[in-house]
Amino acid sequence: MTEITRRRAMQLAMSAGAMLAMNRASTLFADATRASEGGKKIRIGFIGVGDRGTGLLRVTLRFPDVEIPAICDINEGNLKRAQDLVEKAHGKRPEGYANGPHDYRRLLERGDIDAVVIGTPQELHAEMTIDSFKAKKFVGAEVPACTTIDECWAMVRAAKEHRAGEAGGGYMLLENYIYSDPIMTVQNMADKGLFGDLTYGFGSYIHEIRSMRFTKDGQLTWRGRNVLKNRGLVYPTHAIGPVCRWMGVDGVKDSLQTLVAMDSKPAATKIFAAEKFGESSEPAKIDFENGDTNQALIRTK
Repeated sequence: MTEITRRRAMQLAMSAGAMLAMNRASTLFADATRASEGGKKIRIGFIGVGDRGTGLLRVTLRFPDVEIPAICDINEGNLKRAQDLVEKAHGKRPEGYANGPHDYRRLLERGDIDAVVIGTPQELHAEMTIDSFKAKKFVGAEVPACTTIDECWAMVRAAKEHRAGEAGGGYMLLENYIYSDPIMTVQNMADKGLFGDLTYGFGSYIHEIRSMRFTKDGQLTWRGRNVLKNRGLVYPTHAIGPVCRWMGVDGVKDSLQTLVAMDSKPAATKIFAAEKFGESSEPAKIDFENGDTNQALIRTK
């Protein structure tokens, strides 16, 4: 038997990860090329180009078969930055939409938009997705898809009513964690049966984001509002997405059925606010309901 040292194991894992990354990139470009039949480019509109949306925009600009005719963001600074990026990359400045929170609907009315990327705060995802379905646009929406069960069902009804997936529409949740090199390495091993019959999986997402819950002047960001009155796992897809994919929990072969969840005391964000803005400050007086740590046990069908 050949002994494999820790260093050699790491080298093998890194090599496998590099090959997966290269294969993934070549597949993406091949898919984009096939999608642009007859040399026609894919025309994408962006709704929301803050930090996350701009990151997605930079990635999209790397694809040669993509055009970006229009961008919407109510923050004119964000909008201008995004327009500058597109103009520098493509030589043509996209039209901007910034006249209020529903100006994205004017973008959706355009005939030169095939798909939209939604990178707005999460409480806006469902409404924007439903409006995009009505406009027969393909949707790529950031996680989470929505924030309530009612929104989930509203999206399903809209998809069925407006035939999303048939008449030019469709949907993809932009869960990025399933495509990282370590996750793809485990996926490859699971697909090859190296673990046998998978009966249990564990996923986690640990992210220190207390500073991201406040603006510089102490106002709550969408991340802060997210944990103000909500309890439970309010941002679960990074943790559960990879595990579901490894285990084939796709809604067809298997699906999530029941769960029990528990959270710890909500203390960390309040402590941070006191240290950052002062113990007598308004941010330090906010009582957040969501616990510092949340755990859920989920049983599948």
